[in-house]
Amino acid sequence: MLRGMVAEAGGPAFDIPEDVLGDGWFDGGRGHRRTKASPYAPPHGQFFLRAKRLVGIDPSFKSWLHTMRIDFSKVHELADSIQAPYRKALPYILTRSEFLRSGGKLRSRKALSLYTGAYSLFSLTEGNPRIFINLMRPLVQAYVDKRGTVGGDLEAASADSTIHRFLSSLSAIPTMGHGDIRSILQLIKVIGDFFSQTQLAPKFSPEPSSTLIVDEDVPDAIVELVGRTLNAGALVHMPTNAGDTVRELRGARLRLAYTLAPEYKLPLMSGRSINLSTILHLHWSARRKDPSTPFQARLPFGLEE
Repeated sequence: MLRGMVAEAGGPAFDIPEDVLGDGWFDGGRGHRRTKASPYAPPHGQFFLRAKRLVGIDPSFKSWLHTMRIDFSKVHELADSIQAPYRKALPYILTRSEFLRSGGKLRSRKALSLYTGAYSLFSLTEGNPRIFINLMRPLVQAYVDKRGTVGGDLEAASADSTIHRFLSSLSAIPTMGHGDIRSILQLIKVIGDFFSQTQLAPKFSPEPSSTLIVDEDVPDAIVELVGRTLNAGALVHMPTNAGDTVRELRGARLRLAYTLAPEYKLPLMSGRSINLSTILHLHWSARRKDPSTPFQARLPFGLEE
């Protein structure tokens, strides 16, 4: 589709999407393999610099490295089996280094630059042609005009505009819901805030919960709302095996659409699951304690261990 849009706009042919959109943070270093430069290597590797910053502001990450006996400055020299836990944790290292500041406080900025590059932008579209076209149209025009790779600032601006357009479309869908969760936007905010709070929690976790299970304790009205949210593309089904489809919502494993990842400071990946009823219970418990305050994840002891 990108090739077709570029050709239709009269732009030059390209070999790979990175020629148009550049490399991104969440591609696992694939872009760097083309140049033979390891992003994990000091002193200028991008992943090395991210880890170095996080070590300086997050004692829990430093403690995790010590427990795992990983020297982040030598990751690129380690055997694959020793590298594996670090590489698996990399998306959370990236988001924590971007959104945390010293003392564990959160930065308020969205920092959409973290979600630029071909891999990330493609992920944000979730394969939705309408979202893809809206996101890529200004970028294709910039590529045609520049005859070269599009800048990250323009990519971030286009992503921001696309996300707001997507959220606006979700707000127009009629729903019923349950309790104080009556709309798709309210549901995804509860879920998104929970995952954001757990992944950016004071204690670093290399694999925090990032997907949910629609379990038996979820109210029927919320299950119906989940179905509408899934149909609208704001939730995505995570099949357990090839050919698995959603026949019954209860028991289904879902994640937030990557289109919403920048909105909630989440990495573009999926990991461990947690029951949706647990997320709802924490939300409603927090609301009962202070109905005027926004949701804060109060995790029961051991939930993320």
